[in-house]
Amino acid sequence: YLFTHAYTCYPITIAAISKALTSSNQYNSIKLNKSVSLLQVAKKAGFYTIFISNQGTNAIYDTYPTIIGQQADAPIFLSKVNTKTIYDSNILPYLDAIPTDKDCLLVLHLYGSHSPRKERFPTSTPSFYKDDADLNDYLRTVSFTDYVLKDIYEKIKIIPNFQGMVYFSDHGEDVENHLNHTDTNVTKDMLTIPFFIVVSDKYIQTHREKLNVLRKHTDSFFTNDLIFNTMLSIMDMTIPQYSEPENDIFNNSYNDNPERFMTLCGREKILKYFGD
Repeated sequence: YLFTHAYTCYPITIAAISKALTSSNQYNSIKLNKSVSLLQVAKKAGFYTIFISNQGTNAIYDTYPTIIGQQADAPIFLSKVNTKTIYDSNILPYLDAIPTDKDCLLVLHLYGSHSPRKERFPTSTPSFYKDDADLNDYLRTVSFTDYVLKDIYEKIKIIPNFQGMVYFSDHGEDVENHLNHTDTNVTKDMLTIPFFIVVSDKYIQTHREKLNVLRKHTDSFFTNDLIFNTMLSIMDMTIPQYSEPENDIFNNSYNDNPERFMTLCGREKILKYFGD
């Protein structure tokens, strides 16, 4: 299930991840310091939680994602500082140790295409020979991320009782205009993100009605602060105090009116950038 109108709630990592992995979003009144994380509710529901991050833990922009990650039963951080020597593919060996006798929630925090881009891929990654060196490096990071995601999927899909995989980015990058990402000179490219869901044959057999609803929403607007709601639904976790049908893309009551969707933590409407 590939979503064609997925956007970030904030074009900076710490804010986007803080919203995506907690019950606080742009459309409710839950403050971040009063929210619960996806890892916390999954643990309460009996899931064994694993958080593996290739991003550092010491920089200011790593603070809240680190706090969330440390709530897991098995928190794994490949580095305490950001380093050019650790590629996202270094996460792969850790997947061999995932328990096969438990219901598990596995959260992987990759580097993806984040600058400095030359440090995000090995030299064996194909080049696209663009005149713009930074754009070429960006395309190589996307290519390498595709390989990493493929390898992640190949490893986890053979785990007994595998149910599904969800992928999204925290924010986009405006590479062609050499603006990268910022919250002061925001552009369409900074707000646009990839978002897809893959489910197993077993999940399809047991959730046909839910997936039929999801398919109807693949072209609907979506912001990544609703990932928390998405994950509760896909994992069949019903928690009344966090039930928001209008924010759940698996629900027939999902409110897909483009006019309501926000970014910059509720300060601006998405249509300001995509109104044409």
